[in-house]
Formats: sequence, C-alpha cells, structure tokens
Amino acid sequence: MNTRNLKIVVLGLDGATWNLIKPLVDKGKLPTIESLIRTGSHGGLESSIPHVTFPAWKCYSTGKNPGKLDVYWWMNVDLHNRRFRVNNSSSFKSEEIWDILGINNINSGVIGMPTTYPPKKINGFMVSEMNPKNADYTYPHDLSNDLNKMFNYESEFIDFHGKNKDEVAQLCNANIIKKFEITDYLVKRYKPEFLHLTIFPIDAIQHFYWKYMQNNEEKYANVIEDSWILIDEYIKKFLDRYVDKNTNIFLMSDHGFTAFKGMFNINKWLVDNGYLVLSNNKSIKNIIYQTAYRCGIRGSMVDKFKTLPIINNIIKDTKSLMAEASESLIDWERSKVIPLPEGILYLNKSVFNNDAYQNILKDLINDISSIKNPNNGKNLAKRIYHKNELYNGKYIDNAPDIIILPNEGYEIQSRFDNTTWDFSPKEDGWSGVHKLHGIFLAHGPDIKQGTTVEGARITDLAPTILHMFGVPIPRDMDGRVLKDIFKADLKIAQQEIIYEDFTDKKVLIQNKISSMKQIKKL
Repeated sequence: MNTRNLKIVVLGLDGATWNLIKPLVDKGKLPTIESLIRTGSHGGLESSIPHVTFPAWKCYSTGKNPGKLDVYWWMNVDLHNRRFRVNNSSSFKSEEIWDILGINNINSGVIGMPTTYPPKKINGFMVSEMNPKNADYTYPHDLSNDLNKMFNYESEFIDFHGKNKDEVAQLCNANIIKKFEITDYLVKRYKPEFLHLTIFPIDAIQHFYWKYMQNNEEKYANVIEDSWILIDEYIKKFLDRYVDKNTNIFLMSDHGFTAFKGMFNINKWLVDNGYLVLSNNKSIKNIIYQTAYRCGIRGSMVDKFKTLPIINNIIKDTKSLMAEASESLIDWERSKVIPLPEGILYLNKSVFNNDAYQNILKDLINDISSIKNPNNGKNLAKRIYHKNELYNGKYIDNAPDIIILPNEGYEIQSRFDNTTWDFSPKEDGWSGVHKLHGIFLAHGPDIKQGTTVEGARITDLAPTILHMFGVPIPRDMDGRVLKDIFKADLKIAQQEIIYEDFTDKKVLIQNKISSMKQIKKL
C-alpha cells in the first residue's frame, strides 16, 4: 500500500543521450530538461548488452539481466529445434515493476514502452507499443476503442525504411504529440500512482537524421533539434498538469546514441572463416528476404511484396520473415556458429562434442579479436564476452555463447545477402547508432539537487522505485537501490532496504484469493 501518498513518473526517452542533449541545453534550447538537471540528480545510465530495445526495456522494468528473462535480442535461437523465435512481451519470464506494485495495491499506468505487446493485465492500464496493425493493444481491452475514437491513435509499429525524410520527421513528431495527448487523458481517467511513458519515435529520428545534424546540411540539419525542443515543451506541459509536491520524476533511456562509422556483416565473415555454412534453399521467403535486404529498405519492401495476394498468405510480418528465412538459409548440419545481429553468436553444439567446445570458443574469440577496420586499423570489438561474464540465472543455458560489444559507432549486422563486411558506411538509411550509455535524471521531493550520479545501470531503476514506494524488492533482482540520489535527511535515505522472495509472496497472495473465493461459495 502507498502509505506516503507518493507518485512516481518515469519518462522513457528512447535513445536519449547526453552527448546530444547537453549541447542543446547549453544553447538554451531545452529549458525544461535544463531545469530538471539543475534541481535534480543526473548521470549516465549503462544499458544491457547488447544495448538494443530487446531486451533493454525489460531489463529496466524487471531489474534483471537477460539470463533471468530468457530474451537476448528481438529473436532467440532454439538450437535444439533449429529455429529462430521472434520475441514479444510473453517471451520474458519475470514480473515487472507494475506487477509487484499491483500485488501491493499500488496502481500503475504504462504507455508506449517497447516489449509490452501483447499487453497484459495489471492493476491499472497498459497501452502497448510496436504492435501489429489492428491488434488489441491495451489493457483493459476496450480502452483501445476509446483511444482510436477520441484520438485517432495508431499504435502499430511504423517501419520508416523506404519513406522520404520529410515523411519520417512528420510521422515521428505527430506520434510524439499523440503520446503526450493520450497520457494526459489516461492520467485524468485512471489517476495512477506509478506512471511510465516511453517516447519511442525519437529513436527513429536520431537513426535517420544524425548525419544531417552532424554535417549541418541545410534542409535537415535541425530535424533532431526540433524534435527535442518539441519533447521539452510537452514535458513541461505534462509536469505542469500532473506533477505535485508528492511526485518524483525520472527521465531515462534504454541506450545512448552516436554517429554511425561503419557496418560489419558478421555472417559474411563467419562464412569466409569456416564457422557458418549456408544452404542452397531457394524458397519464396528467402528470395523476398534477400531482395528486401539487398534493396536496403527491409520492412517497406516486405510490405510491397505483401500487396500480392499469394505473398500475403506466406508472409506474416517482417520479423517472422526474417526468422523463417534465416533458419532455412543456414546449413545446420555443418555450421559451428549461428549468428544474430548485434554481435550475438551461438555455438551450434550439435555439430561437435563437449570437449571441442572450449577450443572452438577460444579460436572464435581470437579470430574476432583480430578483426580491424582497414581504414583506420581500429578493432571492431571493444570487448568480447562469454555469456557467463554477462548473464546469470536459470535461463543462461539458452543464452548466446559470445556477445561482441563493438567499438562506438560500429554496427554488427547479420545479413544473408552477400553484403560486404569491410566497414563501409551506409550511403542511405541510418546514420546514427546506439551506444552503451543512455541518460538518467531524477527530480522531486526525495531527490538531491545538483548532484551527479555515477555508475547507474538500467537494472537499478526497478529496485529504486520499489524502495521509494516502501515495497520489498524481489531478492533475485540484479539492480541496486540508488540511495545516493536521496536527500540525506529524509527517511527514504535512511530506511533499511527490504528484500523478499517475491515468488513465495505471490503464491501466498494467490492462495489467499483462492480461499476467499471458496468462502464466498460456501
């Protein structure tokens, strides 16, 4: 129970990065964020590895590493069944902040966070993100009808590849405004004690327009800046309407952003070095997949193919196509390594015995360590991790064996279209890419003013929020409570951090509910 009459708001700004925001603050372009920095605590926020939407957002909401969630990227590799599995919200095996708060009779609202489709039942409401078209995207289920009628709200994932630059900016900014509009309505309707809102389109804006900002190209140089000014204005409107003396607010991002330096196609390198063997499968899905990626516009090309009735019956969506085509393009009998993008590599243990595992692992790490950009002699990898160095938990056996953390600005792709692997920059498409550290900012009655936070990680927010509500923290959370952000003279800074076995509590509550139902029957 919320005994402090406390409210907490988390504004998730997808891809927000201090190396972009602080220069805009210094120019006086973001007065709201500047005020929050000056009167709050802020610093970097280390993301998950890989630092990508799946699994980063769920590492935030669960306080756990991917080895306890069983999700490591948009897809998982099932080595036993030789399949690629597309992940969604039901793929993650853990409770989230709002589940734990709900059991403690604290209601929540969740809006626009990637990894939340399909939506699940919570004590409050949920508007999921990145949904298929015409999907049931809210809890309660009839809420989607209200949002569609009142706001003409479109929740499905928009693939921006293949759209012109003016259209991308227009779509993203319109979506940003709409997110704040529905948030205002939902807050008034449900009055959540905990609220999470993600502004996802800024990620796409930064992917597509970074080079124009960097090169100060006349027509598109200010697109990113203008979107951040828009976000800053709407944050102010939101704070003025919703935030009171009992409200603490967090600004955070799932990762940071930086300029794109070059793309490395790990598949081509694995083939050339004998780790990956491709099949000669010529199915219609593989032809579509390779054509779409060769054209460099991915989802948009798939959508064009789907206008043909016969193709529409074959292809569900872009990610399903990618999964099904990828698994059939691999010769599973002869491939030692099964790759995914972002430097995720599974050792295919079915083609060698356990004794050979360590030798192949060692050889692979040594070979990857030698990959250098021929243009400047720098290594592709900043660090190469074995899964045991990054992850722990009962699902670690399903984890990729090797995860490559590339040097900043490099993107590791996993493409089957014979794309070169020579670090060539992209001539079109994305010009900004993710970096490991995003932003953290805390502000409110419990928070110190003008303090710099060191060493915060994305898994730290969930336990910190639970502690602020006075709710025991599940013992298996990996994150720590960020006690240094609290004002030293307040009880919240001095009180003991309480942990418990959440599974046991959940069972007790479920048993209590069952008993009450039995009593009612009698």
